[in-house]
Amino acid sequence: MLQTSYKAPFLLRNGHLNTLYAYWRCKVPMPPFVREEVETRDGDFFSVDWWRGGYQKVILLLHGLEGSSSSTYIRRVATLAHAKGYDVCAINHRSCGGKLNRKPVLYHSGFTQDLHQMVQQLDRDYESIFAVGYSLGGNILLKYLGDGVFEVPGHLKQAVAVSTPVHLQSCAKAISQPSNFLYEMGFLRGLKQKMEEKAVEYPELIDLEQVKSIRRLVQFDDMMTAPIHGFANAVDYYTQCSSLPFLDKITIPTLLVNAQDDPMLRAPSFPYEMAESNPFFHFLAPKYGGHVGFADFKTRYYWIDRLILSFFDRGIPGDKSY
Repeated sequence: MLQTSYKAPFLLRNGHLNTLYAYWRCKVPMPPFVREEVETRDGDFFSVDWWRGGYQKVILLLHGLEGSSSSTYIRRVATLAHAKGYDVCAINHRSCGGKLNRKPVLYHSGFTQDLHQMVQQLDRDYESIFAVGYSLGGNILLKYLGDGVFEVPGHLKQAVAVSTPVHLQSCAKAISQPSNFLYEMGFLRGLKQKMEEKAVEYPELIDLEQVKSIRRLVQFDDMMTAPIHGFANAVDYYTQCSSLPFLDKITIPTLLVNAQDDPMLRAPSFPYEMAESNPFFHFLAPKYGGHVGFADFKTRYYWIDRLILSFFDRGIPGDKSY
């Protein structure tokens, strides 16, 4: 395991406080994104927000569950990356760009086809592609890099995953704990609202009363995510879509950063042995940081934002570099 030098402020040495502060507090304004709707090969669409500067390298960003390109962590890293000479391409997963997608499917933790379609497009237009995935987006990215379903284009050079549940079932159990009630209800609110709209459009596939009855995220995955996307149940979905079994097959320099006090992660999402056995896969587990946090009171950009760009610029991180 590589070392880390994130120094959490005293008041943020708590996973929940670090998570919530980073979520609510952002000193970076919304980037001047230009929206594009990308038609998918299955007749649906997802939206992408661009910040172009005529550069030959691009950073591709994948948000987490019920996030979007306006999420605070996307805004920060996009602004820092553009200042350092990257074009920015921020994907909004299907239904997450402010406009409901056409198909009954939404997106899920193993939904890699839209990512592959976007990477293929970028591969034609850029000399170098660098990808960053947060939480659910991180699992999508890691699974894409290692599962062998799609051939990864050669211009995709490096990747970083942040606060990523590489073992989905243990993450689902963690989120169901009483201490994570706020997060679970936040996720469910958005997911249920979207599925209620889809139940009106697809009553033969989605039972509106069943949607309304859902009270826990694992119920949503069992009743909605799994059957709509072709899985037997929630456990089958978690098993097939976890990126953990594929980390040893990643063949480009890739960094995973999971804080030890992340309230949504458990031991299986800390793959120390994988990092020891695969020279392309690197893992950092800072003592503090929460979930997509790693916040700081004084700086505009957080430690995680600087780490991502430093990894892409200079390679393997170490204490003296950060």
